Amino acid sequence: ERARAFWMLAYVRRETGLMQPAYDLYAAAVRYARASGDEAIVANALSSAGVCSAKLGKLEEAQAFQEESLALARKLGDPALELNALQRAGCILVARSEYEQGEAIFLDRCWGCHGKKADGHGPNAEDIVPRPRNLRNKPFVSSLSYTRLHESIKYGVQGTAMPAAGFDFALDDKSIGDLINFVLSLNGLGAPGATKSADNSTTPR
Repeated sequence: ERARAFWMLAYVRRETGLMQPAYDLYAAAVRYARASGDEAIVANALSSAGVCSAKLGKLEEAQAFQEESLALARKLGDPALELNALQRAGCILVARSEYEQGEAIFLDRCWGCHGKKADGHGPNAEDIVPRPRNLRNKPFVSSLSYTRLHESIKYGVQGTAMPAAGFDFALDDKSIGDLINFVLSLNGLGAPGATKSADNSTTPR
């Protein structure tokens, strides 16, 4: 029962965009499920933990979780579990692509001011007033809505050196979305409801 409780709590955290807490709860669910021998919950929790891992930039770990989840589902001969694992594999591929694209854009267009570590200490930062934001400041990043982040990147921020990247750098909405997902991942966050479309039922996966 502990494994199921952690699993359900993790689902709620994941759907509200709290990827690091969700990841931690899925990991707890896996530990308790392994201890009790409930391989079905292990398979489900691993596949969902894989999605969280991918969104947090832990790409190799995400792949390992997905492979173990799929292997367990096939071992158990459960078509629903196997389908869930395959759906999560698709989510992981999307999350991996978003992370890599967002990281590439950041290192191409943003690091000069925000720094390669996104901590606001880029080579241009000393000459900028006000100073570029520390994008690893979780309280600040989590206080902003997705729309606010998108508009700030696309249209720039008045009174600062933040350019209108949607125009100056010709970033389209998809690219801006990938950049936002990358910044969120640095803070253990994700866009709320980002994985919901992969669920076929109201049962936490």
